[in-house]
Amino acid sequence: MKDLNYFLKLGMSNPEILLEDGKLREEFLEKLRRRNEVLERVETILLLSSDEAAGIQRVASFYEVDKKVIEKIVSRHLEELVGDGYTNGIFTRRSILRIGMLLEDNEIANEVMVQLLNISRVD
Repeated sequence: MKDLNYFLKLGMSNPEILLEDGKLREEFLEKLRRRNEVLERVETILLLSSDEAAGIQRVASFYEVDKKVIEKIVSRHLEELVGDGYTNGIFTRRSILRIGMLLEDNEIANEVMVQLLNISRVD
């Protein structure tokens, strides 16, 4: 499956191809739409106030996973999440971010981590 970087490189090396190939152009536009959706979700997560809380279903929705995935993470990493403010099914901003760190192969969680690293980078 082609990723967004593939299309960007292709467009830079041969911009006409995206104009001429309708199927390729649609694939590219779909990748851009998905990237935008991911960034909007990341923004929502990163802009939560420090005193805002969310239930398990909302956290699952943030990361576009089934509620059972979050439940499994909570059961495996309860102590860690409690240390981040998780209590009785209520997630703090920090524990929501921790869930992202514990999710595997999740596009939104990966982008959250990239943005957090970008925010904390010191030049």
